[in-house]
Amino acid sequence: MAGHKKKGARLLMLLLAVIAIAMAFYFGPSLTGFVIREFYHADEVNLVITSSGNYTWKLENEGSLKSLKIDGSVTIYGKAKVYLESNGIKYLVLDSSQFVNKTAKDSSALQISGFAVKEDSKEKDKNESDEDNKIKNNKPKWSSEQDEFEVNGTAAINLSLHFSDKDNDALVYFADEAEGLNVSVANEIAVLVNENGNDFNTTIAFIASDGIDSTSRVVRLIVLKVPSEEPANETNLTEKKNNAPQWNSDTDYFVLNKTLAINLLDYFLDLDNDQLSFSVSDAENINESFNGSILALSTEAYDFNTTLNITASDNKSSFGKEIRIIVLAYIANATIISNETLEQNKTMSISLSYGSGTIYDVNDNGEETINGVVDLTVGQTSFNWDVEKSRLCTFWRVQSIDDAKLTKFCNGNSQCCAFGELLPTEDLWNDTYYSAFGKDGAGYDNAVYARVAYYNVNLSPDNLKSEIYLSEWANLSVKYYKDEIEFADACAETCSLEGLNRSSYTLVFEIEGDAVLKIGRLHYSIDSEAQNNAPILLKNISVVNVTKGRNATINLSEYFSDADNDRLKYSYYEPDNITIYFENNTATIAPDMDFEGIAFSYIIANDSEKFVISDVFLINITPKKLNAPTINLTFGSFEIIGNARLAVIDGFGNLNIKGTLIQNSEVSADENDFAIQNNSGLATAAIKNPEGNLILRGILTEGLGSLNATESSFIIQDKNNVTIAYFNSTGSLFLKGIITQNVAFE
Repeated sequence: MAGHKKKGARLLMLLLAVIAIAMAFYFGPSLTGFVIREFYHADEVNLVITSSGNYTWKLENEGSLKSLKIDGSVTIYGKAKVYLESNGIKYLVLDSSQFVNKTAKDSSALQISGFAVKEDSKEKDKNESDEDNKIKNNKPKWSSEQDEFEVNGTAAINLSLHFSDKDNDALVYFADEAEGLNVSVANEIAVLVNENGNDFNTTIAFIASDGIDSTSRVVRLIVLKVPSEEPANETNLTEKKNNAPQWNSDTDYFVLNKTLAINLLDYFLDLDNDQLSFSVSDAENINESFNGSILALSTEAYDFNTTLNITASDNKSSFGKEIRIIVLAYIANATIISNETLEQNKTMSISLSYGSGTIYDVNDNGEETINGVVDLTVGQTSFNWDVEKSRLCTFWRVQSIDDAKLTKFCNGNSQCCAFGELLPTEDLWNDTYYSAFGKDGAGYDNAVYARVAYYNVNLSPDNLKSEIYLSEWANLSVKYYKDEIEFADACAETCSLEGLNRSSYTLVFEIEGDAVLKIGRLHYSIDSEAQNNAPILLKNISVVNVTKGRNATINLSEYFSDADNDRLKYSYYEPDNITIYFENNTATIAPDMDFEGIAFSYIIANDSEKFVISDVFLINITPKKLNAPTINLTFGSFEIIGNARLAVIDGFGNLNIKGTLIQNSEVSADENDFAIQNNSGLATAAIKNPEGNLILRGILTEGLGSLNATESSFIIQDKNNVTIAYFNSTGSLFLKGIITQNVAFE
């Protein structure tokens, strides 16, 4: 009963606060009458301009013109300028050379968002025109699905794992300040330190720049107080400072052509410079082995894709990375000679090149617009004997890097192509291959492979002969890009205007060099007399349900509106244990991590002159619902997954667990945990969900060369039915490999 009285008193105080705010507004000083206000509008025009000329722009909303900005696109060839003309005076709106010819060094002065020009890594031909050297820039993007991070006293976030750049530009990273945190960025690592020692939630903006464009991403932070200090000793200090290994590369796939060696130290990073050890999952049709940090892969199969999970460990913590393996076609070299032993020394040297002196790909660099063609040829391939060219064929592979799609075909001798299980698409082995965007699965970024083969096989007993010679695989890159640059809010001299007050204006276009200019929308602002209208509440908020330890968001544009299209600012009544953050028209309700129960609040929307108050709404924080643990065997490992990965046993018998190991302990488990019982129904081992702690009634024995499971044991075997781990009936665990605790699974 006392609890109900306390909630009722709190709600009454909340209502009184709402009444007090409203009275202060209605009885306080106020402004009346008309005022001069700036209004923002957009007119759809959808113009396509291919030659110089004029366009009469009649404003749908009259007043004193304060600014003009335009959206659209322009081709990368030619030049285009747009002027606003009034009373014989012209104001420059857009000059396409302003961003087509910009370099990374001075791109910060650009008013245009979208594509810009970057310096090529190769030295440009000084005989080419500027237009020949124009290429587009793709902005960095946030490619991670993660939008929330936990700062447990201190957090190190590798921003290169969350931002990507389609152009493979080197990125520079920044971070905004965040109240209560010490924020620093070194290379790609953002380090966040809790300064005030309390638990709280906040947001922070991370920024990535390629020197031309930048992208920012606001993420939520769940900040926990600094862990309590333990007695200072060398072991404790080492554990507190340890950082888990990280994947330090944009690469997430490798191409396997029969064999491949990968130095994993080139791809994993350990901030503490700890010595790393590695393990890898077992993929079907691929042989994996280690020589120190070198991962060796080999296969007898061809033309398929698969995945591998590679784990790096510093003996304190570990990190796993899933990579894609693209397996190319491989035809083993074969030479079977009868009566002509000298021919065993026949060799060929493949020459794969871009077609020279043709109308296609005039720069001969493999880069064209999406409407262009890139020609490739093997015609300069050389032979050290007088080859019978009618017996030649060329195997082609087109690999799309964008979506890993692989297309294969063959040109030339039909028997030769059949040797590679293909039918010929062209009669001649040296027919030029014409690549185009979308043809043979080609995307924006592609690799084209070619291999020349000689096939002369006669199975007649009177003239038995089998000559098969193959070149190495050669490859070239083929890239496509859009032939126009998109721009938004472009303004040169019209970002701010004074003294213009007409109902119509003239847009003047100057077009050179076959440029095509498209203008979709005109954005403009005008000053005019208007009476300010107060914001209104569209509907009540009523109830917001939040899961404990999580946040909830509200789209405030569904609840508040302003007839004048004024930008609204928001504030709120601050209940205990609840923080509300506002970003544009989104409210993020962030309860304290350990809070469970109900609270009341209201939101105030104001347009800087007038305001409206929402209803008093209920915030209901309920316990987090856990997923029952499941077992996943997809990647050749034994994985126990609850709301996230809890434990993984790989093909070598190594066990990684999210939490810690507890031995010689009573085992209690509920429906949310993964539990192992003996024949009497007694729990002998359990992995707790969501903590990931492993509890054993017995003890752990690890590093065993071979395992012989006892009767009534829970046995885990690899794909060859070899036992790599087992739990016996008394709750002891036996591992072929070793255990790693406190693993941060990806």
